Amino acid sequence: MSTEQHLVDMVDFPPMAGGAPCPMVLAHEHAVSLFYYLQVNDPNWDGTTIRMVDVSSVHEPAAVIRFDRPLWHRLGPPNEEAISAHPLCRLGLYPYTAREVIGSETLRSFRDANRVHPHHSDSMFVNDRHFAIAFHDSVFEVIAADYTVENLGPISVVEAAASELKRWQRDEQ
Repeated sequence: MSTEQHLVDMVDFPPMAGGAPCPMVLAHEHAVSLFYYLQVNDPNWDGTTIRMVDVSSVHEPAAVIRFDRPLWHRLGPPNEEAISAHPLCRLGLYPYTAREVIGSETLRSFRDANRVHPHHSDSMFVNDRHFAIAFHDSVFEVIAADYTVENLGPISVVEAAASELKRWQRDEQ
């Protein structure tokens, strides 16, 4: 692991909606799925109106990012007005960005804390990666082995999460 933290872009991350991406997380011990609305560029928009969306809006394009073998995740403050208080902001985490944290201090702290386990090995953590995604009103962070991205088309994030839950149930059978 690198000893100095730095951020790199998650280049395959579909751009989130600027006003209300409405991130939603569905998680269990072995999987974390993050749903959000995508940016829509309407060439006919004249800037005089706004479109209100929420987690139940059905005509917005959405995406899901599935994180494999998660170790830890969180969704919460700060929002875009307070992002400068986030420890990763000084490294380049800004609103509406998705970054991988190379040399993650957070990952290092989990590895170090696990050393009390009688069967601990640092090699247990070599495939783990730290990702940070700054939305409009929150930041999502996760430590996981990898991720995949899927564009879902027009669907509410609530419906997308419900569909994912059904997929998990089928996979368990």
